[in-house]
Amino acid sequence: MSAGSYAAAAPAHVTSAVPTPEATLPALSLEPEASWTRFVPSSVTSTVDSIAAWRASLGLTNPGTFENLTGKVQKEVLCGNYMFTGIKADLSKAVAVSPVFHLTHGFALGSQVAPPYSFGVFLAQGSSFLRGSMDSDGSLQAMANSAWNSNSYTRAQAQISSVPGQSLLQVEHDYQGSDFSANLKAMNPSILDNGRLTGIFVGNYLQSITSRFALGLEGVWQRPPASAGPESVNLAYVAKYAGDDWIAAAQLLGGGSAINATFYKKLSDKVEAGVDLQLVNGGGNPMMGPQKQAVTAVGAKYEFRAATFRGQVNSEGKIQVYLDKRITPALGMQFAVDVDHAKNAVKLGFGMSLETADDDLQKEMEAQQAGAPGMF
Repeated sequence: MSAGSYAAAAPAHVTSAVPTPEATLPALSLEPEASWTRFVPSSVTSTVDSIAAWRASLGLTNPGTFENLTGKVQKEVLCGNYMFTGIKADLSKAVAVSPVFHLTHGFALGSQVAPPYSFGVFLAQGSSFLRGSMDSDGSLQAMANSAWNSNSYTRAQAQISSVPGQSLLQVEHDYQGSDFSANLKAMNPSILDNGRLTGIFVGNYLQSITSRFALGLEGVWQRPPASAGPESVNLAYVAKYAGDDWIAAAQLLGGGSAINATFYKKLSDKVEAGVDLQLVNGGGNPMMGPQKQAVTAVGAKYEFRAATFRGQVNSEGKIQVYLDKRITPALGMQFAVDVDHAKNAVKLGFGMSLETADDDLQKEMEAQQAGAPGMF
């Protein structure tokens, strides 16, 4: 029974001793002078309110993040982010469910990129997570992500390497509005150069113009140490148009030095296709002037019941195929084939992944997966 109901049912000599909810709360002043808007001219606030009302009436949606503008093609359909060579094995063990705690071991043989051994840790609670890894080459990586609310998150990642120039510190903040997205990023920021700020600083903004069309701008400010060269500022312009089952996006670097365009098409529930065009206007032999280089890749992705197939071919005659097959829910196999006809070279990759957990923990994980959506 609530306090108000109790007060209504109690005798008169008891009622005065039981405060109502209204009596326990302080009076809230709604006078204009109690608001921060008293410092802003009324003409400004009315203009802001009018613009907000006009934007709401357009029915605009969030255009997605700037970094994932071409992600549907480059990260999901094409094989570039999945290819590997040699033999690899990834072992993962779930230690706890709440908070999520995983340990991973990675082994690689015959790879030109992956280290022979790496050890990783993953810890997640709610909308925040920590990930760290150390490999046999002495390289240490760490990443932290924290969501302040449903629209705003901060991420930091660091890498310490014995190879000169490979160490990295990056901090960024992302905000997702109702019809826009904005991101600020700092890479290797420092004030150790005689108190002078150095590093690479990036800011981008993507705004929905209509429910299907969005425009964006990105600025990159590079400020190296005084002894390393002059600072520079570069701009990039982007556009995105989303149809019912297709997405077209383009990015133009300032001065027309590079153009990247993608086209994504969902052919069915299990089949997706994409085209990626990259045109670079520069480089080459300085004596002959800038040269144009263009590469076009066409790829497709097919979802089987327990496998995912990706394949692509580009204008340079390179064919890439990647297959991820789930043998059991805990055991997976990966195959990668890279055939370069122009160089007459073939690269092969074979991998296995195994996820383990104690019986009690496995049952708890399955129960959580069946009763709740994903954590992220």
